[in-house]
Amino acid sequence: MSLPSDFSMYYSGTVVRAQGGLPFIIQGVDRGNGPREALTSLRFTGDLIIDGSGNRERAVFAYSDVDFNLPTLGWRMIGGKARWVTYRPYKTVKKGIHPVRLANFHDRDFTRENIYQLFQSFPGRISDDWCTVGNDLLFKGSIVGTKLEDESLQLLSAARYLQPRLEAQVTSTPITIQ
Repeated sequence: MSLPSDFSMYYSGTVVRAQGGLPFIIQGVDRGNGPREALTSLRFTGDLIIDGSGNRERAVFAYSDVDFNLPTLGWRMIGGKARWVTYRPYKTVKKGIHPVRLANFHDRDFTRENIYQLFQSFPGRISDDWCTVGNDLLFKGSIVGTKLEDESLQLLSAARYLQPRLEAQVTSTPITIQ
């Protein structure tokens, strides 16, 4: 197989970062001008998702303009709800972001709007592991406490072992145990 067909097998139909960190859905890979088997000659065509409404621009990027490192996932706003999204621990041919690689993210969720949100933060998100939704304090998908009216956080007694991890994320917010 040639280098473009290898990259096409691994990345077509997946999402990577491009131009300013925006999500880029790769639809094709070909060889541009350059040495026959050099990475620098690869060109990626697809859709650059430019905003949270899913608006897109057709784009072509050189290999050097595409970031193949997967983003750290965790709490993301998907379909208007905070959702804990992470990578599945098994192997797949697809190397970019693809529904087959994501846990708690279904094929029906793989819309341009939601893909854009995988690369964004949202109000209430404390870190990849922590967020608040309404008055609930969540850690990796589980309710472990509450957010009080004075903006302080209160962990459930069963979750007290998480206090040092939470304190490392919110240094100026008081934390108590229920």
